[in-house]
Amino acid sequence: MDPFTVLLAFSAMGAVWTGSCVWVFAHAKKQSSFDSVYARSAFYRRRFLIILLSLIIIVFAVSLFYLPYADVRSQAFGKPAVVVNVVGIQWAWSMSTQQLPSSVPVEFNVTSRDVNHDFGIFNSQGVLIGQVQALPGYYNQLIMIFKSPGTYTVRCLDFCGPGHALMISQFTVT
Repeated sequence: MDPFTVLLAFSAMGAVWTGSCVWVFAHAKKQSSFDSVYARSAFYRRRFLIILLSLIIIVFAVSLFYLPYADVRSQAFGKPAVVVNVVGIQWAWSMSTQQLPSSVPVEFNVTSRDVNHDFGIFNSQGVLIGQVQALPGYYNQLIMIFKSPGTYTVRCLDFCGPGHALMISQFTVT
């Protein structure tokens, strides 16, 4: 999802929350008994809880289509044209190929031989464009389409020991 859209959504929710609080404070009576204040606040709390839970469920349901799960991405991109097997080893990445085609789905099967790593792919401008956890004994899939040719950098994003900063690899998209 676009970061600007997320910022706009959270800003709108914050504005609604702030506006609701201001409205409640502005319409509160100066001299009210405890029972009437408690009853009114309980009424608003229940309403707010129902609205908040409804919004959370809606946002969760909509976000499922944008999450980078392998099944969702394979439905969106189609069957991968290239499969790259990646193994994280302290403190290096072992990739089955270093040359990848552009504009086709590429599946990275990522695992680790020793400890947890985080397989992060950065474009030539240094922007993180994809990431997936590398766990010992488990394979995670990351499906991506590289639209522009160039050299992409792979870094470990999960501290894995004293050589963590040296865990850098590269591949070329033609």
